[in-house]
Amino acid sequence: STLVMEQSKALAQQLLAIEAADDDKRIVQLYLQLLGRPPDDQELESCRAHLERYNIALQESGITGPGQTFQSWQSLCRALLASNEFIYLD
Repeated sequence: STLVMEQSKALAQQLLAIEAADDDKRIVQLYLQLLGRPPDDQELESCRAHLERYNIALQESGITGPGQTFQSWQSLCRALLASNEFIYLD
C-alpha cells in the first residue's frame, strides 16, 4: 500500500540519519520504534541476513551505493510494518 511505502521510506531515512550507528544499533532502534521492544538474538540475525540478501539482489540488478543501502533498509522497514506483531495486539 502507499501508506506502508511512505512509512517505510520515512523510517529508513530516519534510521540512516543516525550518526555513528552500525546496522545492529539501527535494527534495535527500528524494533523499539515499531514493536516497543528490542529484537532477540534470532530476530537480530534474521534482520542482518535480510539486509545482506537484499543488498546482494540489488548489486546483481546494478544498484549500488547510497541507493542500495537505502532500498535495503526500506525493505526491512516494510517487512516489519507488515509483521503480525506490528499489525495485531495481544
